[in-house]
Amino acid sequence: MKGQDGKVRSIMTKDIVTVLPNTSIVEVSRIMLQKHIRCVLVCDDDRNLKGIITDSDLVFGTAGKGQKGLKLPVSEMMTEDPATISPNADIYEAVAVMSEKSCRRVPVVKDGRVVGIISIRDVIRSILKNIGNQKFG
Repeated sequence: MKGQDGKVRSIMTKDIVTVLPNTSIVEVSRIMLQKHIRCVLVCDDDRNLKGIITDSDLVFGTAGKGQKGLKLPVSEMMTEDPATISPNADIYEAVAVMSEKSCRRVPVVKDGRVVGIISIRDVIRSILKNIGNQKFG
């Protein structure tokens, strides 16, 4: 890809939001709303990935639980040990992981610590940018 090295690191989002496993669901919801994001990574104090929680997890996880559901810690609703990818992996490998795991976002991990996240939106932006850089005819 022109202007990129074809690696996850070239298109991943580096400005990630993390929370601790004991953070309440209501607090995670507030964070996602304020920051206009669709997922939050759940990490320990050393940024070791413990899980991921998405907007869909919040909707389906709190349905029917009322106020009680909002007080639960994120650790009770998150997807534990989500698929991850290296920043040095090919972008196509990230797409394969998303396809295989039926997910839209994959945490990027280096040396056991979270360094970013790649989403299907990042991939689409990269493709569109690449198309825009091509000369036709």
